[in-house]
Amino acid sequence: MNVKFKNWDCKVVLGTYPNGRTAIQLQDIETGMPIASATINVPYWDLQDDQVIIKDFHENKGMLACLKEAGVITSELAVVPLPYAAGHVCGLLITEKS
Repeated sequence: MNVKFKNWDCKVVLGTYPNGRTAIQLQDIETGMPIASATINVPYWDLQDDQVIIKDFHENKGMLACLKEAGVITSELAVVPLPYAAGHVCGLLITEKS
């Protein structure tokens, strides 16, 4: 699946964090270079297997809307308070991991 994030045409790549949770990375379609880590891993936060925590702050501002509009994630289900910002718990609508 591909998305447009800021000025980049990106491929959505699913991976796995060491604790088994799903990670979402965006890679440049043409070069394969990493553009952004769309998710954050917050081990103490209770998540279902089909949920992710989206990083939508600092350099990732706009990520939540980008992935929602592309059909990668659902609307926000909960907010994870962090010391420096907030994460957004969303359902994951795609399942193919790279």
